Order: sequence, then structure tokens, then C-alpha cells
Amino acid sequence: MTTTLAPARDHPGGSAARVRRMAVALLVVLLAVDAVLIGGHVVHALGPDGRGWLATSRWSVERDRGVPEVWGYLQFSLVIAGLVFLGRLRRQPVYLAWALAFAVVVLDDGMMVHERGGRVLVRLMGSPAEIAGFRAQDVGEMTVWALLGAGVAVVLLLAHRRSDAAARGRSAALVVPVGVFLFFGMVLDQLHGLADERLHLPSWVNAVVGTVEDGGELVSGSVILAFVGALVARTWPTRG
Repeated sequence: MTTTLAPARDHPGGSAARVRRMAVALLVVLLAVDAVLIGGHVVHALGPDGRGWLATSRWSVERDRGVPEVWGYLQFSLVIAGLVFLGRLRRQPVYLAWALAFAVVVLDDGMMVHERGGRVLVRLMGSPAEIAGFRAQDVGEMTVWALLGAGVAVVLLLAHRRSDAAARGRSAALVVPVGVFLFFGMVLDQLHGLADERLHLPSWVNAVVGTVEDGGELVSGSVILAFVGALVARTWPTRG
């Protein structure tokens, strides 16, 4: 007799409360790590050298390849692994599409795709200093981000349409924390850069806004990871 692997199902209703408790516990742990990292950043920011400590400390949330950024990469690596697990086990393409979306975010941040792509676009346009009153590099970076985002959005939409109602509902719920993450990582970051360029903000304002930007990314990343962790906890393979 041949045994086949059926698509994974949720745990029975009796264990739903346990799954929720596990998700809450995971979120609390993740937020505690975020708080420690953000607190370490603030301690360094308040050091005697002021902004210098903020820029050079490996605990700074604004430092490339610093401890907080590595933690953010770990968060999204686990998110990607969880979504691939769900996509393969549940056989719902929307989870794999979300895994691709997060992989794009990680690769873009790690390889500075939109920064490098923005510079290429600016050079192709003759290296102007400004475009429509905005710094050319900012326009180039946002254009690359828009192109990347449009491609990912198309993949998500197609995968969404090919998934069942339950997967579509969970995908729609995931949009909320992802939107918060993008607000801190893109919208607030760009607004901060524009405001600083035009208004020459004091260093302490830049420090506070920078902490909010990057700290917000960490916290929203933790929420996303806890959400995906809850979905994984509700899933297991069954034989039929």
C-alpha cells in the first residue's frame, strides 16, 4: 500500500490556545532582545563623544554590519526559512512569494542594491545634482526601490490568487507588520534625509530620528517573525 503525504493542516482547536501562548512568549523574547540592542545604542549615543559614538559603535542601530543589523538579518533569515517551510508543507504559493519578498529586502540591504542602482541611474542621466528639486541620488534610490517593489508585488499578487482562502487571509494579515517595517525603513528614512538636507537638523535630532527609524525596523521585524512562528507552530505534516 502506498502512503502519500497530504498537505499540512492546522492543529485541532484544543491546541490553538497553546499556539497563541507560544507566539506571545516568542514575541516577548524577541522584543526583549530589541530593547537590549536599542538600549545599548542609546547608551553609546549619550557618550561624551556624542554623534561619534553613534557612528562608530558596533552596538549602534545605525551602523552597517553592527550587532543590531546582524540581529535584523537573523530575524528575516528565520522568517524566510519559516515561509519556505509553510509554502512547501501547505503547498500554498503565497508563502513562497513572501519568502522571496523578504529575501529581496535582505539582499538589497546587505548588498546595497538600491544605493548602487541609484548611482547607476544618476550616471545614466548625466550625473545631475538634483532632479525636480530633490537630490539626484535620492531619486535614483527610490526609483530602484519602486522597481524592486513592483516586481515583488506582481509575484505576490499572482501567488495570492493561486492560494486558498486561509492562506490569502494570513497573507493579508502579514501586510500590516510589513507595511510598518517599510514605513520605518523607507518612508521615515527618506523623509529624515530630506529634512536634514534642507533644514540642517541638529545632531541630537538626527540621533533621535535615526534611533526611531532603525529601532522601529527591529521591533516590526520581531512582530513579523512572531507572526510567521505562530503559523509554523500551527502546521505539521499528516499522512493519508
